[in-house]
Amino acid sequence: MKLKFFLINFFVIFLCLNVISCGETTNYSQDTINSNPKELEYKEKKTDLNVINLLKNEITTIYNEDDESPLSIVDKKLTKDYIDTPSNEYTDKDQYKYDIDSYKGTFLLVNGEFSSEYASFSNELKEIFYVIDSYKNKESDYEWINYFFSIEGKKGNNYFTLFVNQEVITFNETSNCYKYIYNLRFIKNIYIN
Repeated sequence: MKLKFFLINFFVIFLCLNVISCGETTNYSQDTINSNPKELEYKEKKTDLNVINLLKNEITTIYNEDDESPLSIVDKKLTKDYIDTPSNEYTDKDQYKYDIDSYKGTFLLVNGEFSSEYASFSNELKEIFYVIDSYKNKESDYEWINYFFSIEGKKGNNYFTLFVNQEVITFNETSNCYKYIYNLRFIKNIYIN
């Protein structure tokens, strides 16, 4: 159920119809976090090739505009652009407002095995990278914190960048508004050799 809630939040970005601003924001230190993301580190004997093979696997979905598919590489080059996700504001049919910040890259999901319902990342990703084991999704009355990977790269390049993002969702009951804030936590450049 938690995974479905997490996924639905990301699909919200693609269902935009009306533009309305929530007005109120939560004060998080985005600038400090986003300007100093840490380097993702590999576990022993893991390399860029392990990441590439996992992202090309059918359990991976990259939500790239109208396309939902694994990483696309031909002749050691990206065959698609993976761009930053723009901010967005809209109101759904039930009059809930959504104020969604932009974030680096395009959302990707490795939908493999998860160690618990609150796990942010699949076991397949945890086998490759240190640190992400400890990141868990959290929720309270009007706030949800999730973590996810995104990818950025240009068609024709032989490299791409992975990001680990923190998503903070707050709900303002007075204005009926969900506010999505994204903080960049980790970064990793991946080379296709």
